[in-house]
Amino acid sequence: MRWKPICAGLARLSADARGLLTVENDEVSFDLDSLLPLMDDVPVVLDLHHEWLSSGGRYIQPDDPRIAQVAASWRGVRPVSHISVSREDLLPGHAPDALPDYAALVGAGHSPHKLRAHSDTMWNAAVNDWAAGHLAWTDIEVEAKLKNVASLQLAERVRAGGQLPAPFPSGRGGSKVIP
Repeated sequence: MRWKPICAGLARLSADARGLLTVENDEVSFDLDSLLPLMDDVPVVLDLHHEWLSSGGRYIQPDDPRIAQVAASWRGVRPVSHISVSREDLLPGHAPDALPDYAALVGAGHSPHKLRAHSDTMWNAAVNDWAAGHLAWTDIEVEAKLKNVASLQLAERVRAGGQLPAPFPSGRGGSKVIP
């Protein structure tokens, strides 16, 4: 019920002001499940990396029932999601074609606090492939220190894998990954 103050604040805003807002999950205050009750009031931006952290390492999949709720919160507009990956300098020797294993990383002494720091690039091909699977329902914004380089890495991986999304059903939007 931590979201009740958010609802109270939203009620004080004009419809135009409310139309400019979104809420995003994080790993400290509001995980995805705690934001879903707000979906009728404001669109939910799913941050895939933060959800991985807050869930203890589960990689949310496009067929997860919560994805449909997130998409519905956008009311016919193509949703936006965020992706990042833990800093590569924190994971020396980690195979770039394997998804990071949260439990193993924490067990090896990596703090969850440090794992949440955004990498310079989208250096992990397996994370890129996982994120690309979400392009069927959302546009993805990359959160990285070298955003342009990181976005290009993700785009090239998507293009090479033939994972370009179909047009959004409403005819609006379209992927931000350019073929």
